[in-house]
Amino acid sequence: MFAMATPALAQTAPKPTQIIVNNAPAGINIDIYLDAGKVQTAVVNQQGSTGFDLDFLSLGKPQGQIYIETCKDGVRIRVISDGTTVPDDEGCNRKPVGVAFTFTCTGKITINFKDAKGSFAGCGTVWTNKWFLTGLGIAGGGILATTAGGGDTPPPAVAQQPAAPPVANTPAAPQTPAAPPAPGPSAPQPSPTVPNPDGRWTITSCQVTDDNGNHNSTLQFCSRNQSMTISASNGGMSIVAAIIWGLATGSYNTATGEFALGTPGPLSGTPFTNVAFRVVGTIDRNGTSIRLVVTMGGSGLPGNPPITYVVVLTKA
Repeated sequence: MFAMATPALAQTAPKPTQIIVNNAPAGINIDIYLDAGKVQTAVVNQQGSTGFDLDFLSLGKPQGQIYIETCKDGVRIRVISDGTTVPDDEGCNRKPVGVAFTFTCTGKITINFKDAKGSFAGCGTVWTNKWFLTGLGIAGGGILATTAGGGDTPPPAVAQQPAAPPVANTPAAPQTPAAPPAPGPSAPQPSPTVPNPDGRWTITSCQVTDDNGNHNSTLQFCSRNQSMTISASNGGMSIVAAIIWGLATGSYNTATGEFALGTPGPLSGTPFTNVAFRVVGTIDRNGTSIRLVVTMGGSGLPGNPPITYVVVLTKA
């Protein structure tokens, strides 16, 4: 007999893993680290949530651990790969999120920032007994459990209970009619649409949250703007702020109210030209309030450090 050759399966390049953070302080910045290197900063929205993607495989290790670090100068989420030592910074408190997990994730990881707990979906399980995961405060798959020698430890066997003694024959109880089957789940409903935000909006709150280059003394964005004008249609949006950036354009999700705008350009009323800026935010479901984060710089401002404002708008 000849064995039939099996054709090789096509290899698919792994994608970065999506990270969702919930239950974090609203409006803060979270610095994201892979081992000792900072790779990005995530901004938490007013609902205490944020999201970002991480390429774990760039660390060159098969598995590792997520930590939350609370420091004097801010907060961080850090992934440390197995075999790598990253010393604690002075003035930082490091908490592990769950236990070690494999880096070949096909789902997403959800982190409860306040409680330092996580859900690791599709990260490759060694074993996922419910009692083990519940004891660690972790939901879903993706948990890697090993002994000190590196081998996998199976869950403890459940002791066999002695058989119950025979019960004397008794008359059969009358049968109760079976309950009717529960109704099936209703058909999914389309996502609600946020009311169109066209029109003039009043700035009710404006704060500088990051200004390492001391640009606010020149820009004075909060004191020089009292309102913004918005136009949105067919998934596109533009916002006009009379002073500083002029016209910002970009994309708009009519179902969730989220938008992202920006392009390099001159900052009107200032000596700066060709300055990069980005405006991201969310319109509430009632269409009466908008929270947006305005970042200017990174290029075009002296020294290139950006300045960030958090702005709240209400319908004029």
